[in-house]
Amino acid sequence: ANAENHRVRAAHICKGRLEITRLRGRAKVSKNPQVRSIARAEARGLGGRVWGAPSLALQLLFSVMGVVAGGQTGIAQTTRHVDDAACPGVGTGTLADPFCSIQAAIDVASNGDTVLVQDGRYNEVINFVGKAIAVRSLNGAASTIIDATGLNLPVVQIKSGEGRDSGLIGFTITGGLAIGVGSHGVGGAGIQVFNSSPTVLNCSFVNNETRIIHIAGSAHGGAIYCGSGAPLFANCIVRDNVVDGSGWGAW
Repeated sequence: ANAENHRVRAAHICKGRLEITRLRGRAKVSKNPQVRSIARAEARGLGGRVWGAPSLALQLLFSVMGVVAGGQTGIAQTTRHVDDAACPGVGTGTLADPFCSIQAAIDVASNGDTVLVQDGRYNEVINFVGKAIAVRSLNGAASTIIDATGLNLPVVQIKSGEGRDSGLIGFTITGGLAIGVGSHGVGGAGIQVFNSSPTVLNCSFVNNETRIIHIAGSAHGGAIYCGSGAPLFANCIVRDNVVDGSGWGAW
Protein backbone atom coordinates (compact mmCIF):
# COMPACT_ATOMS: atom_id res chain seq x y z
CA ALA A 1 0.00 0.00 0.00
CA ASN A 2 1.15 3.51 -0.75
CA ALA A 3 0.06 5.82 2.05
CA GLU A 4 2.59 8.59 1.43
CA ASN A 5 2.14 11.74 -0.61
CA HIS A 6 4.52 12.12 -3.54
CA ARG A 7 4.72 15.30 -5.58
CA VAL A 8 6.47 14.59 -8.85
CA ARG A 9 7.83 17.67 -10.62
CA ALA A 10 8.94 15.78 -13.71
CA ALA A 11 9.67 12.13 -14.26
CA HIS A 12 10.39 9.56 -16.92
CA ILE A 13 8.84 6.27 -15.85
CA CYS A 14 10.13 3.32 -17.85
CA LYS A 15 11.44 -0.23 -17.43
CA GLY A 16 11.15 -0.36 -13.68
CA ARG A 17 12.78 3.04 -13.03
CA LEU A 18 11.39 6.31 -11.75
CA GLU A 19 13.84 9.00 -12.84
CA ILE A 20 13.05 12.36 -11.26
CA THR A 21 14.21 15.23 -13.44
CA ARG A 22 13.57 18.94 -13.57
CA LEU A 23 12.50 21.29 -16.29
CA ARG A 24 14.70 24.05 -17.61
CA GLY A 25 12.95 27.36 -17.04
CA ARG A 26 14.78 29.28 -19.76
CA ALA A 27 13.01 29.19 -23.12
CA LYS A 28 11.89 31.44 -25.93
CA VAL A 29 8.17 31.87 -25.65
CA SER A 30 5.33 33.55 -27.45
CA LYS A 31 4.25 37.09 -26.66
CA ASN A 32 0.97 35.59 -25.51
CA PRO A 33 0.76 36.70 -21.82
CA GLN A 34 -0.80 33.41 -20.68
CA VAL A 35 2.04 31.42 -22.18
CA ARG A 36 4.64 33.77 -20.71
CA SER A 37 3.02 33.38 -17.30
CA ILE A 38 3.26 29.58 -17.54
CA ALA A 39 6.90 29.81 -18.62
CA ARG A 40 7.73 32.08 -15.67
CA ALA A 41 6.00 29.68 -13.27
CA GLU A 42 7.97 26.77 -14.69
CA ALA A 43 11.18 28.78 -14.37
CA ARG A 44 10.51 29.57 -10.71
CA GLY A 45 9.43 26.09 -9.69
CA LEU A 46 11.51 23.84 -11.90
CA GLY A 47 15.17 24.68 -12.40
CA GLY A 48 17.22 22.00 -14.22
CA ARG A 49 16.44 19.94 -17.27
CA VAL A 50 14.27 17.32 -18.91
CA TRP A 51 16.45 14.59 -20.34
CA GLY A 52 17.16 15.07 -24.03
CA ALA A 53 14.92 18.07 -24.74
CA PRO A 54 14.62 20.90 -22.24
CA SER A 55 11.40 22.48 -23.44
CA LEU A 56 9.16 19.51 -24.31
CA ALA A 57 6.62 20.11 -21.57
CA LEU A 58 6.47 23.82 -22.38
CA GLN A 59 6.05 23.00 -26.08
CA LEU A 60 3.04 20.83 -25.28
CA LEU A 61 1.53 23.62 -23.20
CA PHE A 62 2.07 26.00 -26.11
CA SER A 63 0.47 23.59 -28.58
CA VAL A 64 -2.53 23.11 -26.29
CA MET A 65 -3.13 26.86 -26.43
CA GLY A 66 -2.54 27.05 -30.17
CA VAL A 67 0.86 28.78 -29.99
CA VAL A 68 4.51 27.77 -30.16
CA ALA A 69 7.72 29.59 -29.36
CA GLY A 70 7.78 31.42 -32.66
CA GLY A 71 4.09 32.12 -33.12
CA GLN A 72 1.03 30.19 -34.28
CA THR A 73 1.14 26.45 -34.89
CA GLY A 74 0.75 25.14 -38.40
CA ILE A 75 -1.74 22.45 -37.37
CA ALA A 76 -5.43 23.08 -37.93
CA GLN A 77 -6.94 22.50 -34.52
CA THR A 78 -10.46 21.82 -33.35
CA THR A 79 -11.62 21.97 -29.74
CA ARG A 80 -13.96 19.12 -28.79
CA HIS A 81 -16.00 20.10 -25.74
CA VAL A 82 -17.08 17.68 -23.00
CA ASP A 83 -19.49 18.34 -20.12
CA ASP A 84 -21.06 15.71 -17.87
CA ALA A 85 -23.98 18.11 -17.34
CA ALA A 86 -24.98 17.22 -20.92
CA CYS A 87 -25.58 13.57 -19.98
CA PRO A 88 -27.38 11.43 -20.92
CA GLY A 89 -27.37 13.23 -24.26
CA VAL A 90 -24.75 12.19 -26.81
CA GLY A 91 -23.74 15.65 -28.04
CA THR A 92 -21.73 16.75 -31.06
CA GLY A 93 -18.72 18.26 -29.29
CA THR A 94 -19.46 21.93 -29.80
CA LEU A 95 -19.55 24.39 -26.92
CA ALA A 96 -23.34 24.60 -27.24
CA ASP A 97 -23.77 20.82 -27.61
CA PRO A 98 -20.86 19.12 -25.78
CA PHE A 99 -20.14 15.43 -25.63
CA CYS A 100 -21.26 13.63 -22.49
CA SER A 101 -18.08 11.54 -22.20
CA ILE A 102 -14.37 12.16 -22.70
CA GLN A 103 -13.92 9.00 -24.78
CA ALA A 104 -16.61 10.11 -27.22
CA ALA A 105 -14.59 13.26 -27.88
CA ILE A 106 -11.34 11.31 -28.25
CA ASP A 107 -12.95 8.96 -30.75
CA VAL A 108 -13.81 11.77 -33.18
CA ALA A 109 -10.73 13.93 -32.54
CA SER A 110 -7.95 14.32 -35.10
CA ASN A 111 -4.24 14.84 -34.49
CA GLY A 112 -3.65 18.36 -33.17
CA ASP A 113 -7.12 18.68 -31.59
CA THR A 114 -7.87 19.58 -27.99
CA VAL A 115 -10.47 17.75 -25.92
CA LEU A 116 -11.58 20.37 -23.37
CA VAL A 117 -13.38 18.96 -20.34
CA GLN A 118 -15.67 20.95 -18.05
CA ASP A 119 -15.75 20.44 -14.27
CA GLY A 120 -17.39 17.21 -13.16
CA ARG A 121 -16.92 13.56 -12.25
CA TYR A 122 -16.72 11.33 -15.31
CA ASN A 123 -17.40 7.66 -14.59
CA GLU A 124 -15.50 6.14 -17.49
CA VAL A 125 -12.17 4.85 -18.71
CA ILE A 126 -10.29 6.44 -21.61
CA ASN A 127 -7.88 5.29 -24.31
CA PHE A 128 -5.96 7.71 -26.55
CA VAL A 129 -6.08 5.16 -29.42
CA GLY A 130 -2.82 6.47 -30.90
CA LYS A 131 -3.87 10.09 -31.36
CA ALA A 132 -1.64 13.16 -30.92
CA ILE A 133 -4.21 15.20 -29.01
CA ALA A 134 -4.38 17.17 -25.78
CA VAL A 135 -7.03 15.98 -23.33
CA ARG A 136 -7.23 18.76 -20.77
CA SER A 137 -9.55 20.04 -18.07
CA LEU A 138 -10.87 23.57 -18.04
CA ASN A 139 -10.22 24.25 -14.34
CA GLY A 140 -7.77 21.65 -13.11
CA ALA A 141 -7.58 18.37 -11.22
CA ALA A 142 -9.44 19.50 -8.10
CA SER A 143 -12.69 19.94 -10.01
CA THR A 144 -12.30 17.50 -12.93
CA ILE A 145 -12.26 13.82 -12.02
CA ILE A 146 -12.09 10.69 -14.14
CA ASP A 147 -13.48 8.01 -11.84
CA ALA A 148 -13.52 4.36 -12.95
CA THR A 149 -15.22 3.07 -9.79
CA GLY A 150 -17.33 0.02 -10.61
CA LEU A 151 -15.81 -0.48 -14.06
CA ASN A 152 -12.98 -2.75 -12.84
CA LEU A 153 -10.49 -1.36 -15.36
CA PRO A 154 -7.47 0.97 -15.42
CA VAL A 155 -8.61 4.58 -15.82
CA VAL A 156 -6.31 5.69 -18.66
CA GLN A 157 -4.62 3.59 -21.35
CA ILE A 158 -1.98 5.00 -23.68
CA LYS A 159 -0.50 2.06 -25.58
CA SER A 160 -0.61 2.69 -29.33
CA GLY A 161 2.72 4.39 -29.95
CA GLU A 162 1.65 7.86 -28.77
CA GLY A 163 4.40 10.48 -28.48
CA ARG A 164 5.02 13.72 -26.58
CA ASP A 165 2.18 15.49 -28.44
CA SER A 166 -0.34 13.21 -26.74
CA GLY A 167 -1.10 14.98 -23.47
CA LEU A 168 -3.26 14.44 -20.40
CA ILE A 169 -3.54 17.69 -18.46
CA GLY A 170 -5.25 18.63 -15.21
CA PHE A 171 -7.29 15.64 -13.96
CA THR A 172 -7.77 13.60 -10.82
CA ILE A 173 -7.49 9.94 -11.82
CA THR A 174 -9.21 7.63 -9.35
CA GLY A 175 -11.16 4.41 -8.89
CA GLY A 176 -9.03 2.37 -11.29
CA LEU A 177 -8.55 -1.37 -10.87
CA ALA A 178 -5.92 -3.51 -12.59
CA ILE A 179 -6.10 -7.25 -11.95
CA GLY A 180 -3.57 -9.87 -12.99
CA VAL A 181 -4.79 -13.48 -13.22
CA GLY A 182 -2.54 -16.52 -12.96
CA SER A 183 1.08 -15.91 -13.95
CA HIS A 184 0.32 -12.76 -15.93
CA GLY A 185 1.79 -9.51 -14.62
CA VAL A 186 -0.24 -6.34 -14.26
CA GLY A 187 0.31 -2.72 -13.30
CA GLY A 188 -0.99 0.82 -13.37
CA ALA A 189 -4.61 1.00 -12.29
CA GLY A 190 -4.53 4.77 -12.78
CA ILE A 191 -2.64 4.92 -16.07
CA GLN A 192 -1.02 2.23 -18.20
CA VAL A 193 1.60 3.25 -20.76
CA PHE A 194 2.99 0.72 -23.24
CA ASN A 195 5.34 1.52 -26.15
CA SER A 196 4.41 5.20 -25.87
CA SER A 197 5.89 8.49 -24.64
CA PRO A 198 3.00 10.82 -23.73
CA THR A 199 3.10 13.95 -21.58
CA VAL A 200 1.08 14.00 -18.34
CA LEU A 201 0.81 17.36 -16.57
CA ASN A 202 -0.84 18.58 -13.36
CA CYS A 203 -2.68 15.33 -12.59
CA SER A 204 -3.46 13.61 -9.27
CA PHE A 205 -3.48 9.79 -9.07
CA VAL A 206 -5.46 8.85 -5.99
CA ASN A 207 -7.09 5.65 -4.67
CA ASN A 208 -6.32 3.25 -7.50
CA GLU A 209 -5.59 -0.44 -6.92
CA THR A 210 -3.42 -3.02 -8.67
CA ARG A 211 -3.67 -6.62 -7.51
CA ILE A 212 -3.10 -10.23 -8.55
CA ILE A 213 -5.24 -13.35 -8.15
CA HIS A 214 -2.41 -15.89 -8.02
CA ILE A 215 0.80 -16.09 -6.08
CA ALA A 216 2.82 -16.64 -9.29
CA GLY A 217 1.66 -13.37 -10.82
CA SER A 218 3.27 -9.96 -10.36
CA ALA A 219 1.80 -6.54 -9.69
CA HIS A 220 3.72 -3.29 -10.20
CA GLY A 221 2.63 0.28 -9.59
CA GLY A 222 -0.66 0.95 -7.88
CA ALA A 223 -1.30 4.06 -9.96
CA ILE A 224 1.22 4.30 -12.81
CA TYR A 225 2.88 1.63 -14.95
CA CYS A 226 5.17 2.01 -17.95
CA GLY A 227 5.85 -1.14 -19.92
CA SER A 228 8.00 0.63 -22.51
CA GLY A 229 8.57 4.14 -23.83
CA ALA A 230 9.60 7.36 -22.07
CA PRO A 231 6.52 9.17 -20.74
CA LEU A 232 6.99 12.56 -19.11
CA PHE A 233 5.08 13.25 -15.88
CA ALA A 234 5.27 16.84 -14.61
CA ASN A 235 3.71 18.42 -11.53
CA CYS A 236 1.69 15.32 -10.66
CA ILE A 237 0.61 13.93 -7.27
CA VAL A 238 0.58 10.19 -6.54
CA ARG A 239 -0.96 9.16 -3.20
CA ASP A 240 -3.06 6.54 -1.42
CA ASN A 241 -2.80 3.90 -4.14
CA VAL A 242 -2.63 0.17 -3.38
CA VAL A 243 -0.54 -2.56 -5.00
CA ASP A 244 -0.16 -6.26 -4.12
CA GLY A 245 3.41 -6.37 -5.40
CA SER A 246 6.17 -3.81 -5.96
CA GLY A 247 6.47 -0.30 -7.31
CA TRP A 248 4.28 1.47 -4.77
CA GLY A 249 2.55 4.30 -6.63
CA ALA A 250 4.57 4.12 -9.86
CA TRP A 251 6.59 1.51 -11.74
